[in-house]
Amino acid sequence: MVGIYTAIDLSLLYAALNMACALALGAVIGSERQFRGRMAGLRTNALVSLGAAGFVTFAALFPDDINPTRVAAQVVSGIGFLGAGIIFRDGFNVQGINTAATLWCSAAVGLMSGAGYVLYASALAGLIVFTNLGLRPVVRRLKAASAKFAGSDQFFNLVLEFHEDDEATTRAALVTALTEEALTICKIESRTDKKTTKLTAQVTGSENVTVKIESVMAKLTLGAGLLRAHWTIAEEDETSFE
Repeated sequence: MVGIYTAIDLSLLYAALNMACALALGAVIGSERQFRGRMAGLRTNALVSLGAAGFVTFAALFPDDINPTRVAAQVVSGIGFLGAGIIFRDGFNVQGINTAATLWCSAAVGLMSGAGYVLYASALAGLIVFTNLGLRPVVRRLKAASAKFAGSDQFFNLVLEFHEDDEATTRAALVTALTEEALTICKIESRTDKKTTKLTAQVTGSENVTVKIESVMAKLTLGAGLLRAHWTIAEEDETSFE
């Protein structure tokens, strides 16, 4: 009886370690999404990875009755439905695609970890984080070069911080300045914290956009109550303002 219990304990420990690795790797992947304010962040990616590992572990408990490859296929299908709920259209942008793809990859990490291939899962997790972080500057440069070559519209985020009481006047001044420079407003969002309001406006244009934006910012900085102001090129997968 002692030998049987020892075998069970070792098997349980092995499975628990695999699932713990899946949880940790999913959390690493999700931390990047969390830092950027995406809808599916640290906990979501960690749970997806852990859940995938759990299904593989369950299949391993019944090796004669359940085919692990069929379990993996069902996990992929389930993550597809979960990812579809994250993707949505907002104005000119389709947002959430990268986050949905990251969830899909997190499921693959969980499947590998649950099957006991922790090193393979770690390598995959590293590549996922590299894709989301390391390739961003490349994508940004390619988008800027493509827009410059083709003359197509670019999207920019204008970020203003000011006292809470000045929101109405700042919004009006922003809209007026953008209209004067023939820039199109896609969306505006504001958040207030400790009597300081942060307003982010996404705008678009086609010719000399950066010059026009600098002109807008120069006009706005003349207004009273403006604490900080800057602008950035909008990224390809913005599910929320940063």
